[in-house]
Amino acid sequence: MPSGRRGRDLAAIACVAIAAWAGRAAEPPEAKLVVTPAVATVGAKIEARLRVEAPEGFAAEPPGVPTELGPFSVTEPSWEGPAEEGGRKVWTWKAKLAAFETGDLEVPAIEVGLRGPGGPATVAASPVKIRIESVLGKETGEAEIADLKPPAVIPPDYRPLFAALLALVGIVALALAAWRLWRRCSSRLAAVPAPEDPFRRMPPHEWAYAELSALLERWGESSGDAAEFFSELTRILKLYLGGRFRTDLMESTTEEVAPALEEAGAPREATRAARSLLGLADRVKFAREVPPLGSRRVAVEEAYRIVDATRPIEEAAQPGEEGAA
Repeated sequence: MPSGRRGRDLAAIACVAIAAWAGRAAEPPEAKLVVTPAVATVGAKIEARLRVEAPEGFAAEPPGVPTELGPFSVTEPSWEGPAEEGGRKVWTWKAKLAAFETGDLEVPAIEVGLRGPGGPATVAASPVKIRIESVLGKETGEAEIADLKPPAVIPPDYRPLFAALLALVGIVALALAAWRLWRRCSSRLAAVPAPEDPFRRMPPHEWAYAELSALLERWGESSGDAAEFFSELTRILKLYLGGRFRTDLMESTTEEVAPALEEAGAPREATRAARSLLGLADRVKFAREVPPLGSRRVAVEEAYRIVDATRPIEEAAQPGEEGAA
């Protein structure tokens, strides 16, 4: 075929295609509703698809479909578009329909609003017929009722009862074993000895007076190491105050003694004096501070005053009694 004729044929084909495309693009807006399947059962989900086509220059609005569309309930609605197809705009509305009555039912026409060059307009899809059948029977719509069966006989299950009895037997066996063990070991248990009385059955303040007097006589002002003297003085004072106010002070530091005594109800002045005296003892014991001459007697006299201030009121020293402040 000559090249000139081939060119004319191609041009003619192009013209026809362009004319067809232009004619398609110039067609008025249209809407089409497709429902699948055409036959469904009561309550089954039915796919509804509304396709709206319009030329360029038009805009479609989502259809105002209520939740009840004729005999159908509408769920999961969606609106998509526009998309370009063949020079036209396409919008798609999708939803799920369900009917709860049988027979030949009709999905009503659905209108879609458009805005175009000529102003507002509407386009509607034609109604669609759907057959809804009963789930019980396609022909009669009724289910065949079967005869009643006799009541089922369930054999008794004694396993929980057996498990409970076994648990009870186990508890009784454990209790019996514990009782036998107690009977066997009770005779071997020795009596717990009474705790040692640090005050030798004396009132704490009398014991403190005797210990302080013996300390001063034993160590004096120059005999023995000062650190050992103040260590013994600390022991006497802590043991007395702990016994007097029923609190353990032997393992407490000097900073912990005052709060413990105040919490136990000791007088504030006596607590401060005890803290000061214990602080002096710490400096001599740990910092190796050299106390001045006569400090041992002064420390013992201060300990006497602390005992006098904390001794029970009913045991207050009478004038001239040994140990009075």
